[in-house]
Amino acid sequence: MEQRWIWPFELEEQIGAGGMGVVYRARYVGNDRKVALKLLPQHVATNPALAARFEREMAILKDLRHPHIVHCFGGTCEGDQWFYAMQLVEGGSIDKLLRDRGVLPWERVVEYGLQICSALQHAHQRGVIHRDVKPANLLLTVKDKIKLSDFGLALVTDESRLTAAGKAVGTYYYMAPEQIRGSPPLSDKTDLYAFGCVLFEMLTGAPPFTGNSAAEILHKQLNEEPPRVSSVALDCPAALEALVADLLRKNPDERPASAAAVAQRLNQVDIVVEIKTERPLERLRRELPKTKINHDLVRIPSGLNLTKRGGQIVAAALAFGLLVGWGLSYRARSHSAKVEQMLVASLQETNPQNVRVAAIHSLADTGSLSAATRDALIHVLHDRDPHVRGEAALALGKLGAEAEPAVYELTRIAKSDEFSTVKSQAESALAQIRATRRGGVWPWIGAAILLACAAIAWRWKQQHAAAPVAAGVKPIAFLRQPPPRPHH
Repeated sequence: MEQRWIWPFELEEQIGAGGMGVVYRARYVGNDRKVALKLLPQHVATNPALAARFEREMAILKDLRHPHIVHCFGGTCEGDQWFYAMQLVEGGSIDKLLRDRGVLPWERVVEYGLQICSALQHAHQRGVIHRDVKPANLLLTVKDKIKLSDFGLALVTDESRLTAAGKAVGTYYYMAPEQIRGSPPLSDKTDLYAFGCVLFEMLTGAPPFTGNSAAEILHKQLNEEPPRVSSVALDCPAALEALVADLLRKNPDERPASAAAVAQRLNQVDIVVEIKTERPLERLRRELPKTKINHDLVRIPSGLNLTKRGGQIVAAALAFGLLVGWGLSYRARSHSAKVEQMLVASLQETNPQNVRVAAIHSLADTGSLSAATRDALIHVLHDRDPHVRGEAALALGKLGAEAEPAVYELTRIAKSDEFSTVKSQAESALAQIRATRRGGVWPWIGAAILLACAAIAWRWKQQHAAAPVAAGVKPIAFLRQPPPRPHH
């Protein structure tokens, strides 16, 4: 391939093309870094509307700094030089992934959906509506992370429109009804409709509305209700299907309020999923009466005056009780872990303050947290929002001695935080942790167990010494002693 230069970039192969320019893989000569260079051809740059849109796209990308949005390094928009350099994302796109695999597991759709929500919320908070959310614009890194790209059609809500009145722009399969009609005015919810179309396609392998022509697709977008996700994806959780249906409402007012609200519902999908298969505990309950107990392995004192049948009943009852207790405890721990995961996901700085504070309060009320959840709560002590930092400190204080690993960070905040309120909250948390370092409930629990064992032993001794054996009933002796030898 003949080398081409747009100083200070060396162009390599072309990796993309569209109405708003051509994208090349390029090398920045300053440090040999590989980048994606978007170039507006000269014959296109002569169109004032397209040139203005290209320049605005570069400005928007430079302002949007987010882990799930393609990063722009800058460029030039003057004379015959119309280009900008951006992060090179080499893992393909959701569009390519769907072409290769057809559909994605719902768990992976939820994971990707959360990342897309995070990117959209960041853009919407800055007044930017993407207007072209689709699988081809959702790039994947080699580590399988989403990067939202191509803001060529993006609309900044406080700017004058660059699109002619009544002219729809976007991709037919993902266009909201208001985007097609041109009314009501576009909003954040326009992107949410497109996002709903993307979720539908990831789950089923096709957009909700298809047709043989653009006119047919647009007619369906305006007038027809989308099919149910579960009609194709049989394993799709009901909560996820309901969310997609809400995103695809024709009326923007009936869609979720924001990308952050969508993320909250995605975080809850795991919790409301019901496993349809038989639970292990139920199977154990059914099979337990058929279990044969090996009485040679158990020794019951004869003083208890139990028949062999009674011993079987008591042993079975004890085993059943232990199994039920273990099963309920395991189920409770599993549910608690899922709740913690949902709340930890809500602690991200991209979420609104009230969402993060509510998650912190819920974690504090849990009483006992896993090590990973506790570490996530400690990490929130670095949050830029002082109110969130203070609430995290108070929550760690409620955990008491369990929050011992947070002492270093709490001490740092108590000494150096710029807000006096946060300092006092950290000091209060440290005092609570110090107060619970000694003692605790375990010594009392141990003493109670020892006392109970002593009482049982005393009771058994009394029965063994005093209670006569009922006539005709032989005590159970599972480890029988041999009869005494006669004396000669």
